[in-house]
Amino acid sequence: MTQYWIQIPVENAREVVQRKVDELVAAGQWNSVPQTVSYDSECEVIFYGDQLADWASYYDRFTIYFGTFVVNLDQLTSGTMNIEGYNVLDWNNYPPMAGHYPCVIWNEISGTFDSISGYFAGYKFTLS
Repeated sequence: MTQYWIQIPVENAREVVQRKVDELVAAGQWNSVPQTVSYDSECEVIFYGDQLADWASYYDRFTIYFGTFVVNLDQLTSGTMNIEGYNVLDWNNYPPMAGHYPCVIWNEISGTFDSISGYFAGYKFTLS
């Protein structure tokens, strides 16, 4: 099995996500009730292109992902990654070049992905 090294330790990633969620709550862009970000022992995730295509348009406001999106080929992927309806990456208007896009926080994705488009490696957090 391929191993993926996530540069940011899970606890540091959790703190970054918590700050982002707190910022959205304070701005009234999320539920006005403060949210606590947590994770479990199965928090490391990897989504390949085909899995992202199956996952696209699925939305769970109480699950947030943080990590690196890797694009394998220039301008192949289209779509968006959002957090609570706000674009994090807009590849419809700005097609990506091949490379790594680190520190992406999202909980909603839409677009066209396939097995060679790329993958996402990171952490899965839950809100309570």
